[in-house]
Amino acid sequence: EALRLFSRATEAAMDDALRHRISNERALFSGGADTSAKARVQVPNLRARLDHDMQTGTVILVPNSIEFRGHSRATHFELAAADRFVSSRIKFDAGEIVEHFTKRGGELAPIQCCDEDCYYLFDKGISPTIHFLRTRPEADELDRFYSAENFLQSLGDFTGVKDSKLGHRVSLAFTATIPTVTLAPHQISVIPDVWRAGYCWSDGCGVISQGLADLVSRAMGTRVTACQIRIGLCKGMLVIDPTLTGVQLLLRPSMIKGASSHRCLEVKAAAKIKKAGNMLFCQAIIVISNMLMDERDRAGGDVRFLHELM
Repeated sequence: EALRLFSRATEAAMDDALRHRISNERALFSGGADTSAKARVQVPNLRARLDHDMQTGTVILVPNSIEFRGHSRATHFELAAADRFVSSRIKFDAGEIVEHFTKRGGELAPIQCCDEDCYYLFDKGISPTIHFLRTRPEADELDRFYSAENFLQSLGDFTGVKDSKLGHRVSLAFTATIPTVTLAPHQISVIPDVWRAGYCWSDGCGVISQGLADLVSRAMGTRVTACQIRIGLCKGMLVIDPTLTGVQLLLRPSMIKGASSHRCLEVKAAAKIKKAGNMLFCQAIIVISNMLMDERDRAGGDVRFLHELM
């Protein structure tokens, strides 16, 4: 009886969520709202429990809750597909369940959820949350949600990525971000990382021009001087380089996690100025100063290194 009541409550919640989504879609699309506005709309995300039936030897996903949150990067440009993902927590040693995710030949096996086929996408962490895709088998074979393979290929090229890192790379598409500016290929460049004494001082930190920062600020509705970003399969921080002109984005090799054709600059978080307690910059200056003790006998050693770093 309790399970029947819960099932009814879940169906009612899904119906409410669907009506909420449809009304927002109408308002957004009819009004010609930009992608940044659409990304702020809350959408339902289905959470489920993996149930292993020992008698039949099958594994199914049983919905147990619905979470409303902002769009992930994977569906910024396809609002209606935002609810096609199902997530489930699993124990690290649940090998008897994980082996059901693939068939004997290595092909992905369907896992049933509410009479629909779901396919494993990725997981990360010691006690991971596993993400599944509810496919659209009725769609065209080229549709990115037709199969898990199509969806992963639409994100980028994961060839050569180590198995231990694959989950982290795929998860880049599920970060909640705000799309800002779609750049042309000639506006994106890659510059070398800054290495010193065997350490990468520019790890994950690129630069943008003031012109691009102005465009990002306009899309964000606030002044942006530094921001944490995603673009394609790249991630990291961006700061403004006042010497750059026009609209330019300069990435570093340490930011690039894989090849992708996506060129929309998306902001995960923008830097904010703190009025108190912002002592990290002072600490960094002290550390850099101590590390440059051996350079002080050389004229301009400190200045030269700081110029390379900035």
